[in-house]
Amino acid sequence: MFCWRLTVLIVVGTLGPAALFPARQLSAQPPEFRGWRGSDREFFEALRDAHALSPYKEILDLTFHKGVREEIGLKDEEYAAMAQSGRDTWTELRSLEKEHPELEHSQRVAKMVEILNRSGEKTFETIGQAKVQRLEEIYAQVHQSAAAANSRIAEKIGLKDDSLDDFRERFRDLRDRMRDEMRPAVSRLMQEPNLDRDQRRKKFERLLELGRDKVERELNAQLSESQREALAKLQGEPMTDLPSLIWSGPPGRGGPPGRGGSGGRGNSKSGESPSDNSQSRKDHGGFNRSSRACCD
Repeated sequence: MFCWRLTVLIVVGTLGPAALFPARQLSAQPPEFRGWRGSDREFFEALRDAHALSPYKEILDLTFHKGVREEIGLKDEEYAAMAQSGRDTWTELRSLEKEHPELEHSQRVAKMVEILNRSGEKTFETIGQAKVQRLEEIYAQVHQSAAAANSRIAEKIGLKDDSLDDFRERFRDLRDRMRDEMRPAVSRLMQEPNLDRDQRRKKFERLLELGRDKVERELNAQLSESQREALAKLQGEPMTDLPSLIWSGPPGRGGPPGRGGSGGRGNSKSGESPSDNSQSRKDHGGFNRSSRACCD
């Protein structure tokens, strides 16, 4: 199990912080799509961009963590309904691809956004407003200032229109810059001799923490005082064991799913191993070919 974790760290280190921070808008084709060909590649590129425009997935993905489900009081039957909704949505998305192969990328994305939003709204209705509110609070705690790039959070703190576009653009720029800055450091770390796996992991975690802190400071400065206050209030009661970003990864072709973005600072204290979350993903339809596949 640890070997897989270390592999994830090495892969994420190669790809940079783009694999660690919530990937809402990607300005260029990321490495994770290089293995895809033809219609599959077009489908997942469109799905990535559709998720960037739909606010639901990153919030609902928190329920992959058992501790979050317990925190919000999500019942087994509600979780099962979410899983079924995920499978239904996946089927609908795939049907769209088969029935309308002629769609241009922007048209395909727009259709996908409609499907994802409809699914997300239905799921929110299923679990109820109280649980949705707590999920959004946890989401804001996990992602901190970056949570403001999510349209639901942005609306609640008064970030909109051009200001929201500027914030998202700033976030993309910071993420890309941090990726470029960290690559040499990660490469040096992976080549350091006389380090055992635990020492290398701890150094890597520290490197990522410094990167996240830097992005957080700059994003926080972009928000107005009233927006920062609203975001802090939106976080609600602190959750003791927040999900962690440290094991998150980009969408991959096969292998253990490792979604990028559902995480917080530092190590996970939830006690869940990747296999725990892998089972949760399987319950949601088993979309192991892409960890960013539809689970809404």
